[in-house]
Amino acid sequence: MPAATRPPTIDAGRERVWLSFAGHFLDTETRHDLPRSALTAVEAGFSVEEAREIWCFEVTPAVGANLWSVAGEWAGWNEDGLVSRVTAIARRRRHRPGFLAYLRYRLTIHFGHSSWLAIADLMRALYAIDPASRPQLVADLVLLGECYFDFLAPDLAPLDPARRAALRHVFHATFLPALGRTVVAGVEEGAAARAARVEKALASA
Repeated sequence: MPAATRPPTIDAGRERVWLSFAGHFLDTETRHDLPRSALTAVEAGFSVEEAREIWCFEVTPAVGANLWSVAGEWAGWNEDGLVSRVTAIARRRRHRPGFLAYLRYRLTIHFGHSSWLAIADLMRALYAIDPASRPQLVADLVLLGECYFDFLAPDLAPLDPARRAALRHVFHATFLPALGRTVVAGVEEGAAARAARVEKALASA
């Protein structure tokens, strides 16, 4: 049996993470925003392992079914209602999640697990740099994500020519290893085509 544990402390930081993580269960494109979710978890002081438990065993049970809904919620969650639901789930936790809990999670989230893996990688990247540099890295990642995931238009993001080299480094060193894994092969536009679009935007900056 998993080791007994006390329910987690619920404070404003944890609630901000709930709201940020839950945004990735909406029926719309949100992957460009994964870096902001990683930063929210880092600023709240959570380790990668703690954030994993929040994603898998607090947020997913509350909103994971939306990923399978034909007419799922897309405009945004009611924040008070979401916090109430996740609070109830978190307070029921009396043991560290074991294999069966993780299996239920994976069956619920399916392809969406790659979003958590991206957040974990991004949290590690953010913890590895000076806190003062984190907002700029996240802004760069979001900017690249808007182009990579074609959120509105292929040339949406106005890329600064003076920062071309820095953006290209972030794209290859941090963005692709973390967020490239969220592209579902054979189901959507391929990763190579997305990367080529970003490279074109960088070349024309």
